[in-house]
Amino acid sequence: MKPWDKYEIALLIETYFNIENGVHARGNELKRLSVKLRRMALNRGMTIDAVYRNYNGMNRKVHNIGDIIMNAADENMPQKKEFTEMVGLYFDFPDEYRAILEKAHKMCRANTPCGNERKEAFAAWLTGEYDIDEEARSVRISAIDALSAFCLKRGQTNRSLWEAEDVRDVNRVRSLLEKDRIYKIKLQKEIPAVERALKEYAMFVNAKSTADTPCRDPERRK
Repeated sequence: MKPWDKYEIALLIETYFNIENGVHARGNELKRLSVKLRRMALNRGMTIDAVYRNYNGMNRKVHNIGDIIMNAADENMPQKKEFTEMVGLYFDFPDEYRAILEKAHKMCRANTPCGNERKEAFAAWLTGEYDIDEEARSVRISAIDALSAFCLKRGQTNRSLWEAEDVRDVNRVRSLLEKDRIYKIKLQKEIPAVERALKEYAMFVNAKSTADTPCRDPERRK
């Protein structure tokens, strides 16, 4: 089995804390991680089998990361050195860790123009719901673009808002922004437009959450 590299370990650490913080249920997080790592391998041109980075393997590795974080890791743990180094980055050099994590997410994306397709779908939804003109739609989309860039830079999210998988992802960002003073300073003039656009985008994502939207992992439909 291929050894885990720093990008895979960064995603593993993210999954561990998502579970610990209740972002999603444990089973869902493990499935998401398996899907991402298998897709990363395919994007790299690897040939993989049904066992490669599967659900059971993710469960064991999340336990391993938890043991390292709690200083309870077995000395014979496979790749303990590499895992410990990445955990050290997470705590001691968070900017470096986030840069690795951001690249990791890019490496495991499906090879589709997800962002553009989601923008087009949102624009069509706005037209149907509010019958607004092209200029108004453009304002909404530009607001989400600006907010997404701000959140990525601040480390409040590790992927574009256009890749939100369900309304909880959007609402989590809304909740974080309510407490962010820098957001209120940096985007002071744009806040009314941004908050309106984000509210409408949350409604759009919620309405589409049971449909096969472009950003959903194909494996999740099985």
